[in-house]
Amino acid sequence: MFELVAISREHRKQRRQRINNGDVIRVGRQPADGFAVPWDKLISREHVELVIKSGKVVVKKLTTAQNSVHFNGKAQQKFKLKPGDQFRIGVTTFQFKEQSEADSMVGENFGDFVLNKLLDNGSLGVLYGASKRTSRHQVALRVLEPCLVNTPSMTEQFLNQGRCLCEAQPGGIASYLVAEQNGPQWYTVREYVQGMSLAQLIEKNEVIPAQRAFEIVQQIARQLTTLHELQLCHGNLKPSNVIYRIGMSRLVDLAFGTPIARRITDPQTPDSCRAFADYVAPEVVEAGGTTDIRSDLYSLGCIWFELTTGQPVFPVTDAPTKLSSHQSVKPDWSRLLDVGLNQTSVGVIQQLLSKSPRDRHETPATLLSELNSTEVAGSFIQCEGCDKRYRIHSEQAGRKLKCKECGSTIVVPYSL
Repeated sequence: MFELVAISREHRKQRRQRINNGDVIRVGRQPADGFAVPWDKLISREHVELVIKSGKVVVKKLTTAQNSVHFNGKAQQKFKLKPGDQFRIGVTTFQFKEQSEADSMVGENFGDFVLNKLLDNGSLGVLYGASKRTSRHQVALRVLEPCLVNTPSMTEQFLNQGRCLCEAQPGGIASYLVAEQNGPQWYTVREYVQGMSLAQLIEKNEVIPAQRAFEIVQQIARQLTTLHELQLCHGNLKPSNVIYRIGMSRLVDLAFGTPIARRITDPQTPDSCRAFADYVAPEVVEAGGTTDIRSDLYSLGCIWFELTTGQPVFPVTDAPTKLSSHQSVKPDWSRLLDVGLNQTSVGVIQQLLSKSPRDRHETPATLLSELNSTEVAGSFIQCEGCDKRYRIHSEQAGRKLKCKECGSTIVVPYSL
């Protein structure tokens, strides 16, 4: 089975149409019978006709269509598509793809929910945008990979952590509504959190300013402190699971005590599900999935390193090498100094990335206390010429700085 996916500019709107060999489909803004894409005024009422045969599609522009159809960078009247190809009309992109099992679930009922959109197929399982069948309220529904909940002990831990999060609703962490079973499948439902993930922020900016990165790390440390107080840990902490919006971050997609390392170390797991390999603590790999809050602190150290330098701690390509590097390779600390991170902060990251959990901060609260100290967070000094404030650190004591606003000389005192 195949599908045609229409995606609006900036990916704000999306529609899917299942198609089979032998189908003839008309695509337009409002076709009499076919695939409607109502948001794009540059698409005619009926614009192209698709004929599907032997796993390929012949696309033909209709004589009634006003605007061009672009394929392979050119305006074309007729062309052939194979799975993976795409074409464009107006500001809408059309993708022709083979439909996976995860794709085939879109539009189906799942317990009390309707699966509206495939969002991600990651290390925990498939994530859908969904809604209650009785309302339009949007949620994020994760169907867990079966290998993560296939024993009574795994199932018990999953349910216990799920109930705890659903009851506690801790601040800074996505609100969880459900953690239960639908037939043979275990799943979680959480609020749909708006914003940009840290992974997208890193991709967009490459290197995050040191002060902004520090503030994000402080926020995550507070959220891990909250989890630790509930006797929980995240277990799946990586940039794509930190949503950042209006200067605030929120954690999503906790592992619920499932042994996620079992999936990322399985050679049968697709590479697209191995993002956690850049952030997984050595003991998690060695123990086949056992994790605690100190493992989250290691992941946080990896995130801080990447936010600051623009690249993971170990920027190698394949997952097995990443995992072995976390266990035995010393990070290149000079990369942090090269981008201007102060020595005190580098020391904190070094402790977070200790190979043994015993050498890391004992709890997130211990880390947070250090992050809030003057030695790490620094102190503020004000320019006498224009009142602009600057954050300074202990190694700058006694130095002279030039104000970026008015050019005045600022002398940093020896006692901060």
